[in-house]
Amino acid sequence: MIWFWLIAAAAAALTGLLVTARAAAAVRAAQAPEEAPTVAVHRRQLAELDELAARGLIAGEELAAARAEAARRLLTAAETTQAPERPGSPRVRLVLAATCAGIGLAALGIYLLLGRADLPDQPYQARLALWNAQKDQSPNRLTPQELAALLKVQAAKSPDDPRVWFMLGQAHQLSGEPGEASRAYARAARLSPKTPDFEISYGEAVMGYSDGKITPDALAAFRRALAIDPANDAARYYIGRARIADGDVAGGLQDWRALAASLPPQDGHRAAVLAQIDEVQKAGGLPPPAAEAQAQAQAQAQAPSGPDAGAGGQQAFIHAMVDRLAARLKASPDDPDGWVRLVRSYGVLKDGKAQAEALARARTIFAKRPDVLARIEAAR
Repeated sequence: MIWFWLIAAAAAALTGLLVTARAAAAVRAAQAPEEAPTVAVHRRQLAELDELAARGLIAGEELAAARAEAARRLLTAAETTQAPERPGSPRVRLVLAATCAGIGLAALGIYLLLGRADLPDQPYQARLALWNAQKDQSPNRLTPQELAALLKVQAAKSPDDPRVWFMLGQAHQLSGEPGEASRAYARAARLSPKTPDFEISYGEAVMGYSDGKITPDALAAFRRALAIDPANDAARYYIGRARIADGDVAGGLQDWRALAASLPPQDGHRAAVLAQIDEVQKAGGLPPPAAEAQAQAQAQAQAPSGPDAGAGGQQAFIHAMVDRLAARLKASPDDPDGWVRLVRSYGVLKDGKAQAEALARARTIFAKRPDVLARIEAAR
């Protein structure tokens, strides 16, 4: 690797010398005296008059007047000298050259001090192969970025598999890339238009890069999910919230009351929705704590349902991401969106015990924030 950098440095230095030499030649050419272009034009006019006279096309007073005017213009142009260009002083050029050389030497010195020329090359394909081997042995060792890289390869091999695109969206979501996640979720939703969870995930990802606002695009996704599944709690919750945020407080509260009425009395989601209804009624709209919580990036880690969902290595991907998320929330529990992802993920994995434990802890942490608790309960 060091030989590559040495050759590259030599090539850069040679290029700099050639550019400097050509620039110096241009400076010398600019300073050399040069005949004004208009002088040559007027000389050609005189020559053309002589040619016309020789052919008998002009003569007498007309010829004399034309020659006199052309000669006058020629003299005027010859007397007008063109000022040579004034390049920078030699001192300025020396300072610039020394600065460029200093930057190159400093870069070389920093590399020699901090660089690792002894390390072997790390081609991308080789790293992918290593990550793929680790995925089969211990997927928890992979970072979300590495999982996303592997899933991109899988998506290229299986472009019509909505589960792969959905998991790619999950990996981007955990990597803090809601824009990339939304594109993956949108692809999954197009491939499986009857799966409401894909639409919900897409809408929440859009909210993630929109400062937590339910944009028209996100709202359209929630409405598509509700059209697929009229009983979808998350879609009903977000649609009601969007109405309240747009100023239709009465309409949004009506949606939330209908949502609460459809849930069993013992359902924690019902209690959270009712508590948030009280908050909105007291504040006349979304209270500041709710707005702040909603302004955080929305995310989730759900997967499609079905008997073959998340089979094999794909299931390992999901478990790896969920375990990493649970560990992060244990260390930093004040993350409403993280709890939404965790609760929804345990539901996808059919791990009722873990989901119940996560819900119980979230209810304790966010007991005084019913708006946040309503979102977490809706993720069940």
